[in-house]
Amino acid sequence: MRGTSNKTKKREGRGTGTGADYKPWIRAREFPRDTGIRSMPVDWKHGRQMHLLSLNELWWYYILRWDDSVLDIREQYPLDKDVTDKIADMIHVKRPADIMTTDMLVTYQMDGREVYRAFSVKNKYDDIFGDLSDPQVARRVELQRIEMAYWNLKNIRYQIVFGDRDINVTYARNIAAVVDMYDSKNVHTRQDFLCYLIAHKYLAIETMSTEPLDFSTLTEKYLGDPESCKKWIQMIADKNMIVLQASKSRKDFELECRELEKK
Repeated sequence: MRGTSNKTKKREGRGTGTGADYKPWIRAREFPRDTGIRSMPVDWKHGRQMHLLSLNELWWYYILRWDDSVLDIREQYPLDKDVTDKIADMIHVKRPADIMTTDMLVTYQMDGREVYRAFSVKNKYDDIFGDLSDPQVARRVELQRIEMAYWNLKNIRYQIVFGDRDINVTYARNIAAVVDMYDSKNVHTRQDFLCYLIAHKYLAIETMSTEPLDFSTLTEKYLGDPESCKKWIQMIADKNMIVLQASKSRKDFELECRELEKK
């Protein structure tokens, strides 16, 4: 990591807050470039910039956030150093050199109550359970044991997610594409509007998790004529959900909106 001491992080309140107010312990720009692809997407529901330290963290974030039962995702969540040290002593392994973090602490709404789950996202299964005679692999296993024990003590379910086994990249990419249009202010074309409908789950696409979405074909299928487009716009307007911002530079969509306004 670069630059920021633990003392400074604590003073800044990192690892505290929830939702839009949460401050991750590690920020993406502090993570070495040669250790993975860093990403800072803006969460489409609460508007906070996320700090994700690998491509697989990014894909897993999109899949988690798409789940309507997920209330919050706190990435790079710090673990209490005193507790991790005690766990290391108990299981007879070397203490962590620094404050450990869990990739994502997720809050779910289930049966009227909040439930927490912790996720560690790894690129490959063999990164953790490969050649245990390799000292680096053996040390990673020790740290995973400490992390798992930490969350077990808190009665919080802990899961290691492997990029090469557990993550549906096609699904994640499709989610990423449609949520760019979650905010109606970004909607300027019929294809944008299609993504908006999918992002808000007015429209369910059966192949969302199985193949890359062909947005041109889907736009023609669902919004191929002015009547179809007006039907969707009217349905949402009736629910007072959004006010579409028609772009003057996008004549086809602007004309459809104007026709609706005349009705």
